[in-house]
Amino acid sequence: MTIDKLKIATWNIYSGLPWGFYLNTDIDRLNKIIDHISCSDLDILALQEVGTKPLINNLKNKLEHIYDFYYIEKNIVIQYSILFIILFLLYYFIKNVIGLCLMFLLVNFVFKNTTVYNFLLNEIKGGLVFLVKKNINNNNVEILYNDFKEQNGDYLNLINKRGYLILNLTIDNKKITLINTHLNQSYNKCNYRINQIKELNNLLVNNEKYILLGDFNSIKDYNELSFLDKNLIDTLTDSEITWDINNDLTETFLNKSKINRRIDYIFLKNIEFSLSKIIFKEPIASDHYGVSAEIFIKKNKQKSKKIKK
Repeated sequence: MTIDKLKIATWNIYSGLPWGFYLNTDIDRLNKIIDHISCSDLDILALQEVGTKPLINNLKNKLEHIYDFYYIEKNIVIQYSILFIILFLLYYFIKNVIGLCLMFLLVNFVFKNTTVYNFLLNEIKGGLVFLVKKNINNNNVEILYNDFKEQNGDYLNLINKRGYLILNLTIDNKKITLINTHLNQSYNKCNYRINQIKELNNLLVNNEKYILLGDFNSIKDYNELSFLDKNLIDTLTDSEITWDINNDLTETFLNKSKINRRIDYIFLKNIEFSLSKIIFKEPIASDHYGVSAEIFIKKNKQKSKKIKK
């Protein structure tokens, strides 16, 4: 089957704060996320903040008949070792088998359903996942994950490293490289994040087709994105927003930003597009809105246009 164009998107689905309830227990919001994706008719979707296997399995149960899932699991022996040491120390000081059993039950049936537990035991590298529609020929798929060399400037990096997931697809004998990323969080211009942007830019080394997308946690006013390749095309206009202060899920005491912002992007290199817009706004399912774009696989004679809908 010949494919002339693809509908791609990026979306941070918000796994929650490092404390409070974990997404898997928030069935209503999880179902909204699944419904959004099911009804979107996207060919490729890059997700951020997909931290654990239970969450992946929940998504797969409802979406695997439509999409192939691409992600890389990480070794969590260190995290489990920390939990074992904590339980051992508790036993050493408590010296009470019943108390230890109660603590074990607390960890496995109460604490396990909170985001702090799943934050410590994050099983998916970078929390990054690609969904690719099954009708796309993926015989030559290559997948690679790297942590950013720069891991300073964000307390979340202490346990869960920020990074980027690379997916190489060959569609109709045309190679396309997709890079899904999630950069440092900071409400001001950040030199650490600039270093991460420079590392991403070093991946764009030739004249092949690139799609760089994800949660950059940066706005144009910071001038951090100016370190990206000048040939990259931002599919949206600066007036669009993906972080809405009127969204109930953005209203946390950790949120210091009191202005609407766009921090989620799709950048294209050597690829033309005809449509880009904000998606997944209603019903509210995440603290971020998604961004989609329709791209041309074959060379199109018309110049790319930014069209809002």
